[in-house]
Amino acid sequence: MPLKTTLKKQGWYHTSAHRRWRKLVLQRDKICQHCKRKPATEAHHIKPLEDYTDLALDLDNGQGLCWDCHEETKKRGRKIPAGVRVIKA
Repeated sequence: MPLKTTLKKQGWYHTSAHRRWRKLVLQRDKICQHCKRKPATEAHHIKPLEDYTDLALDLDNGQGLCWDCHEETKKRGRKIPAGVRVIKA
C-alpha cells in the first residue's frame, strides 16, 4: 500500500502540524507558483510524501498553487495500471 494512502487514512491532512505547514506555505506564496495568475489556495508537496516522508513539513518542499494547477499535478502523477491499454481517438 502506498504511504500516501496510509498517511491519508491516518488523518495526516487533519493534523495540526500539516495545517500549520499549509498555512505557512500559503502565507509565503500568495499567488499560484505555476500559472502566476490566480491566488494560491492549495499547498502542494513538490517532492511527493510517499517518497520523501522526511520532507513532509519542510517549507522548501511546499508550493502554493491554485486549485486548477493543483489538479493538473495530480493528473500528471497518475500512472496507468498494468494491463490497461490507452487508446487515443
